[in-house]
Amino acid sequence: MKAEWSTDWPDEIGSWWFYGWKFGETEEKPSLTLIKVRRSGNNELMIIGEGHFWYAKEGAIGLFVKVDLPDLPTYALSELAIKAASDVPEV
Repeated sequence: MKAEWSTDWPDEIGSWWFYGWKFGETEEKPSLTLIKVRRSGNNELMIIGEGHFWYAKEGAIGLFVKVDLPDLPTYALSELAIKAASDVPEV
């Protein structure tokens, strides 16, 4: 099921898309930004995008949608590292 865009700020951990203006409407075109929602040390949700914490009170205007991430591969990353190392030509 495809997620729907919403004006509600993210309320669960994960990756989200934001489309709009981060600091209120400006003359610039709205932009698409990937944001991450995590739990802080005191168990509150924190939103991080473009290397900064985001707060609703800063006046962002836009829409949010949860990113539908693919299932992780079933093979171990160590197998990839071994294969990558064996593919390196000797000098």
